[in-house]
Amino acid sequence: MFLKKVKFFIITLTVILCFANCSEHSGLTVIFMTEDGIPPKIVNVQFGEKLTEEQIPVLKKDGHIFDGWYDADKKIEAGYTVIRSLVLTPKWKSSNQPICLKKMPIDKNIEYRLTETIVIPQGTTVIISQKGNEGVFIDNRAVKLTPFKMGQYLVTQGLYEYIMSKNPGTHSPTDNYKLLPVNNISWYDAIAFCNEMTKIFMTANDCVYEIEETTVEDFLRNHDVDSEDSECLFESTDPEDLPIKIVTADIRKKGYRLPTEAEWEFAARGGSKNDFMNWSKVYAGSNNISDVAWDDGILHEIGSKQPNSLLLYDMSGNVGEWCWDLFRDDVKTNDSAYMQDGIIENPQGCDFSIYYDRVVRGLYNDNENETCRVSYRAKAFPRYGNEKIGLRLVRTIGE
Repeated sequence: MFLKKVKFFIITLTVILCFANCSEHSGLTVIFMTEDGIPPKIVNVQFGEKLTEEQIPVLKKDGHIFDGWYDADKKIEAGYTVIRSLVLTPKWKSSNQPICLKKMPIDKNIEYRLTETIVIPQGTTVIISQKGNEGVFIDNRAVKLTPFKMGQYLVTQGLYEYIMSKNPGTHSPTDNYKLLPVNNISWYDAIAFCNEMTKIFMTANDCVYEIEETTVEDFLRNHDVDSEDSECLFESTDPEDLPIKIVTADIRKKGYRLPTEAEWEFAARGGSKNDFMNWSKVYAGSNNISDVAWDDGILHEIGSKQPNSLLLYDMSGNVGEWCWDLFRDDVKTNDSAYMQDGIIENPQGCDFSIYYDRVVRGLYNDNENETCRVSYRAKAFPRYGNEKIGLRLVRTIGE
């Protein structure tokens, strides 16, 4: 009892002293407080300043996995805007829970098909100048891509359920659903899944995506969006009910992510424009749609059709695949943001304040063979899941 009282006194005194110091400097204080009552870090910030990854300590505890810092039930992460002083406490997950894929039995790895194909090897870059008027690689547009690897298979319902503890995918009670591609996920769901995979396999610092929630009012005030664009951003949904999620990406990081549209099409075509026989095929791996996709509009077990020359399966069907890019009809929109010496380097689509739809590629075949072509570009509103759309994982290969 005496030790508990001493511990409580230390915590209380620390908080009082820190807040007193904060008021003296007309700033705010964020205290990261452990169970021992000794803060591993105290951060002084100004009102409205955003926390950075460098300011947030990561803890370790035997038998547990660090789940982050919390203000009551709200998780506080990098990008959080500080408007008051905070005392944050850590939360933990038991390492006995089935969430650590590093310790996943080998049969589970096989079951979830967690294999990757190197599309562009480390130490090399590819510049594609292609004649044509469809897809990403078109006339008068030279595109440079840097090394990356891509999942051989679509993300399955089994893997998604294992990571996210839920399964939105379409299946019947009798289906062996674990090897069906996950669908009915929004673009934001896909982003969250990529970050969770990264945290489990790597560390939170390796996450490609940062997610910030803001209000519609603040978003419109801080972005140059006119009324017409605003209607496109929010579609028919009442904007008063929508917190806006602003997602930024650093594809130089090694974590799991969605492919850019250019990466997706390059991989779907087989990864080498010098291999004209594969590059020019109508579908990913064949000119015959039945070799690589179905025409019944329902989900099938991943990897059941012929792969392309990179051994990537289901690139022309089963489900469409979310890409990172914001969509514009003219693929060259915003190329100037990625231009280096006349070459478009790792293009990632248009600016956030213009359009809200995200790119979807490789839509499944529902008696519409055109949607399965490697050059076919589609789009979807990112906030809602769609039975026709799933995802495939990509990782940047570092130096």
